[in-house]
Amino acid sequence: MSKQPKNTASKKTSKSKRDTARHAVNLPGYIAFSRSVLGQLLTHRGIFGRLLLLAVGVLVFIAGVNSYGVYSDLSQTTEDVSGQLSGGFFKTLVEVIALYLSVITGSLNGSVSEAQQIYIGLTYLMLWLVVVWLLRQQLVGSSVKLRDALYSSAAPLLTTVLVLLFGVLQLLPFALLVALIAALSGASILTGIFAIIGALISIAVFVLTLYWLSATLFALNVATIPGTYPVVALRTAKELIAGYRMLVLRRVLWLGLVVLVASLVLVPFILFDALLGYALTLPVVLLITVWAVAMFIYSSSYLYLLYRGIIDERTD
Repeated sequence: MSKQPKNTASKKTSKSKRDTARHAVNLPGYIAFSRSVLGQLLTHRGIFGRLLLLAVGVLVFIAGVNSYGVYSDLSQTTEDVSGQLSGGFFKTLVEVIALYLSVITGSLNGSVSEAQQIYIGLTYLMLWLVVVWLLRQQLVGSSVKLRDALYSSAAPLLTTVLVLLFGVLQLLPFALLVALIAALSGASILTGIFAIIGALISIAVFVLTLYWLSATLFALNVATIPGTYPVVALRTAKELIAGYRMLVLRRVLWLGLVVLVASLVLVPFILFDALLGYALTLPVVLLITVWAVAMFIYSSSYLYLLYRGIIDERTD
């Protein structure tokens, strides 16, 4: 009787080792996987290109005037602030950096109405569903048209919205922490070393939140399967991602780095516009919209292909 716990412990240890071996996913490396996602999009560049143009047209129709106005106001504000600096090129460089940071933080959509925000959100949500539907059909070798995707991909819209709302609830602890730290900093309570500690705590909580959200990201992929209920999508994603959370977290952080690096392509255009006295604001705003949609399509494809890659590994 006394030897039974030892045997049980031995079985648990061997099972843990088998699980560890099983969870050593043989996915391509970070750069190789990123390139494979880009290759998938370029292979079917015709249909994804038309989807990009369609989404850009819808977004420009919804909030194009607002984006142009906000960018013009931002350029004027940065120009006024940097006017206090001496030196022509250094002054322009400060303006470009300020505008670039404003663009990548989403400030161009800061003045849209609540109705416009809803329409923009629905546009990106439909874009997600269409991209996933297209990739699912392409991976099984089906020949599809964009029209088919637009009509067929919207079936799981409600399920996707509910899963997305669950993800928003998961972000609340981090949002409350950021609000608390901002309030304490505004009251001059968090200063010096305490401000650094507060920043480190925020970063740690953000990483933990992403770790928590990893299953929800997979649930968004599961939710696109027609006939799947939100609870089923969340439960299935939790089972699929068991043992892979750290892998997904690292891959998602890598995706964020890829998008950040890709955003640097906007800097030369913002700089050229600034050197010309913001005479090309309209084309630059349109280019920013194209870039945002392209990055969303790439990110959606990245997450779906990561999801499929882990499923294939579990199957093997």
